[in-house]
Amino acid sequence: MNKGQSNDHDFVPPTQYKPHHIKQQPSGFSPLKLILRFKAMDLNRTISSSQIPNTLDSSSPEALFTLFFTDLVIDRIIQCTNVNAERIRTDPVNSRAQNSRFHNSHNQLPWKPVTSSEILVFLGTILYMGIHVEPYINNYWNTDGESSPVHHPIRNTMGRDRWTQIHRYFHIWDPSFDHSASTRTARPHEKVDPLIKLLLPAFQRY
Repeated sequence: MNKGQSNDHDFVPPTQYKPHHIKQQPSGFSPLKLILRFKAMDLNRTISSSQIPNTLDSSSPEALFTLFFTDLVIDRIIQCTNVNAERIRTDPVNSRAQNSRFHNSHNQLPWKPVTSSEILVFLGTILYMGIHVEPYINNYWNTDGESSPVHHPIRNTMGRDRWTQIHRYFHIWDPSFDHSASTRTARPHEKVDPLIKLLLPAFQRY
């Protein structure tokens, strides 16, 4: 259709493009030949060995845990968690508005600085909860064995209120990074870098 045949005065005929010259490929050419042939790994011939130190008992979960969570890493978590707790508790109203984890009365309980033993217990409960899954956190402190299982390893190690407090303030990075996020979107590596730098020597050493 052209403008002379259309009753629409605003009609603009489409631009006619000339076909591009297509370079002739050599006889027998196939793009598939450019793709490298896949060669599956023969797992039966693969030889590997662990990099665990000979002095470490590889059958001990606690010994394997300490390869990654060294005393230096635990100290860093303690420092960041305590600083984060003090920072948040100076302005609890604003904290509750920004974070759904602060919407209950547990934030008003007295806070005492977390210790290394408490952090280790807290991390242990996280691992335990990953294995023994419950629909609600409170179920791990259940006392009625008829409604749901009673988790004695957690009940006998840490109270629910203290666990909730540590979970609320738990931090593995310097809380000062949170202030930078108020003016721009904080990149994930900015928050985990401090802990990664502590863990990296362990990976390099073993």
